[in-house]
Amino acid sequence: ICKPLQYNIIMNRAVCIQMAAASWIFNLVHAALHTSMTFLLNFCGSNFIQQYFCDIPQLQKISCTDTRTHQILIFALGMILDSSIGGSIFVSYGYILSAVLRIPTAQGRY
Repeated sequence: ICKPLQYNIIMNRAVCIQMAAASWIFNLVHAALHTSMTFLLNFCGSNFIQQYFCDIPQLQKISCTDTRTHQILIFALGMILDSSIGGSIFVSYGYILSAVLRIPTAQGRY
């Protein structure tokens, strides 16, 4: 976006595939972490969940295992991921804004 005349050169098929693959791999690793942590829980007593979705906090509520470390890990991972993704979005919008502000005419900026 900051280099519109070079967009077709920079954003080619290989880069698009790499970005999609990175997204898929990252989310698969994230899901595998949650799944492996769920398999480490021990369940005793009622295994009835009050929701349609089998959500991680609901599974932690019915677990007999101490889930404090799981909760801390999920929170920390979420904070790290959310802040890094949010930060990269803000940085990219900063680059876009600076590229627009470098355009000399108001008509060009429009």
